[in-house]
Amino acid sequence: NLFLSDEVYTQPEFQEAARKAANYRLSSYLSEVNRWGSNSSEEYLQVARSLQQKFNIPAGELEADPKLQEEAKKSLLSKLGSVHSPYDLKKLEEIKSNLFLSDEVYTQPEFQEAAKKSAKYKLSNYLGEFERSSGRPDEYLQVARSLQQKFNIPAGELEADPALQQKAKEAMLKKLGSGYVSEFEKIKSSIFASDDLYTLPEFQEAAKKAVISKIGNYVSSYHPSDKDLQEALDIKRKFKIDDQSFAETSHVLILNNLKSGNVNNVVKIQEVFSISDEKLLSPEYVALAEQALRANFERGNKDSIEKIKEKFLP
Repeated sequence: NLFLSDEVYTQPEFQEAARKAANYRLSSYLSEVNRWGSNSSEEYLQVARSLQQKFNIPAGELEADPKLQEEAKKSLLSKLGSVHSPYDLKKLEEIKSNLFLSDEVYTQPEFQEAAKKSAKYKLSNYLGEFERSSGRPDEYLQVARSLQQKFNIPAGELEADPALQQKAKEAMLKKLGSGYVSEFEKIKSSIFASDDLYTLPEFQEAAKKAVISKIGNYVSSYHPSDKDLQEALDIKRKFKIDDQSFAETSHVLILNNLKSGNVNNVVKIQEVFSISDEKLLSPEYVALAEQALRANFERGNKDSIEKIKEKFLP
């Protein structure tokens, strides 16, 4: 309104005032950027950038101020300690970029320590999600891997932590014992677990349970999936389950199905394991078959009654 010349922006007192105001806004940005629920940080940054542009303040000049650089590092460390998602990683980079921090900041001991702590926490979250089966493990692993890559943390260094290895072991045992072989393999690969675990007694036992689960699904389904049978055979191979132990799983399955009167499943088990008719006539099986016969009489299942008589009471 007063028709002042643009040259006024170049006068020393205006330059000094603009620099002071922009510096203050940059400081305000750093104070607010990590505050939960605050939307004012971007506004402060926008004001600072507008002042820098209007008064032709060279990019990076104000940001090089030692006090601002120190504030930026503190803000960066604070954000690094609360990285929960890819969005937080993005904000981390924004702070670094907006204050022109050097890439060398990532190599400083305090940043290395904070990054390792944060990445390890995310790896722990990743393993914990398998316990809860809530469907978010991939996001946690992605954040951990991004931190490891950004801060040049060697692959396997964090994963070797005994507490993480123990948590991974527990998660793998749970998944394997429940028949979730692909998730077991995923955890094993992600946490750099040794192949030696295939021979550990507790994993051998969990593998046998998985075989029982897979074949149980196969024989009990009206529309059996060859995938279940193939996965059972893959488990046998991967865990080097000997033929005798593998045959023992058929015994467990036959007992379970006879106890519940599911003789048709027993016939399928016989086919899968190539069990002879003579072997089905063992006293233990016959005794259970007699109980199953009475149960099917009560249910009026004529087909099952005939099948029991044919197989176990010739």
